[in-house]
Formats: sequence, structure tokens, C-alpha cells
Amino acid sequence: MTNQLISSEFLGESITIVEHAGRRWLTSEEAGKCLGYSVGEERRAILKLYKRHKDEFTEQDVAVVNLTTLKGDRQTHIFSDTGCIKLGFFAKTKIGKEFRNFASLKLAIAREEPVLLPDAVRPGQVEEVQARRAREELLKAKPLWNRIAKYIGMGLTGAEIGLLLKCNVATIRKHRRRMEACGLLKPPANLARMRELGFTLIAGGAK
Repeated sequence: MTNQLISSEFLGESITIVEHAGRRWLTSEEAGKCLGYSVGEERRAILKLYKRHKDEFTEQDVAVVNLTTLKGDRQTHIFSDTGCIKLGFFAKTKIGKEFRNFASLKLAIAREEPVLLPDAVRPGQVEEVQARRAREELLKAKPLWNRIAKYIGMGLTGAEIGLLLKCNVATIRKHRRRMEACGLLKPPANLARMRELGFTLIAGGAK
């Protein structure tokens, strides 16, 4: 399959988009450049980031294709709009927000599903789309997180969730912190009280 290359721009820097299987993708090197990793280390940094969170990426997020470079043909990791949005969350670099915005607008255009074009977006709507997409993709890849999010939405405490999932409270807290770091959850204002109640329930059950 021939992959078409499309010239684009991100924050004034020229980048190349790969059109593959009816969608638009960025190579690991281009994604690393956009996210501000050191020159010459872009590809290595992105692959390291991807491998660290590999279980949270699906085949809709990442693919390996054969691309022709100056050094000849090479197997290359490429990331779709949803894959790049995940990278933007995990990287935690200063321009991660701008990169997620770029992925949501520029890379998603080639998809068959309707997308928001720049002139049709109200202030703040782009981030809403990004957050929803990232949430859907991450929860799809992490069934346990999906169940935790569901139970949190029902107002259950960490202890109650742990009982349902047969996990201890510490494990639930660990997953919750990771979900918050990925932007899937916002720490509740009464988190300290919830933790206190969760501890009380466990302590009460142990007596």
C-alpha cells in the first residue's frame, strides 16, 4: 500500500503527515518534534513513551508501516489523531495542549466520522472534543479503568469499589491517580473525606 505524504505546519515548524488506510498519522519522529523533545532524540523519546503506556494504545492509535527514508526503507511507528492525543497527555511537555489541539483538528480530518473544523469551533470546544476522544479511547483500552470510572460516577467510595473489583483500596487509589494524570478524572473537592470514609469502612469490616 502506498502511503501519501502531506506537508503541514505545527507552531511554525514544517512537519510531514502520513496518509495511511484512509486516516492521517504522524511518525514517531514527527510527533517527538511537535512535542518538543531534543533534536535527534525525538523518535527514541516517543517510542520510549509509547512502550511505557503500550497497553493503553489500540490498533486505532498506532501502526507500524514501511516508509522510504534517506537511509532506505524502514519499519516506522505512526500515530493517528487519537494516538497523538494520548501521547500529548502522557508526555506532559509544555506544548502538549497545543499538540492535542493540532491532532484533533488536522489529523482527524481524514476520518469518515464528522469532525469540527476550525471556523465552526466555539472557544473551549476543541478541548472538549479532545478530552472526550481521549477518554473513550483510553477507557476502551482499559476495561478496569472503565469500571472504576463507572463506580466513581455512581458515588461509590474507594473501599466500596475495591470490594466490587476484589482489589484493595491502595490499588484503587493507584489506578485513580493514573486516571487523573491522564485527564480522565478530576480529583474531587472532598477527596480527603472520601479517603477517610474508605479507610473507616475497611477498618470496620476488619473488626
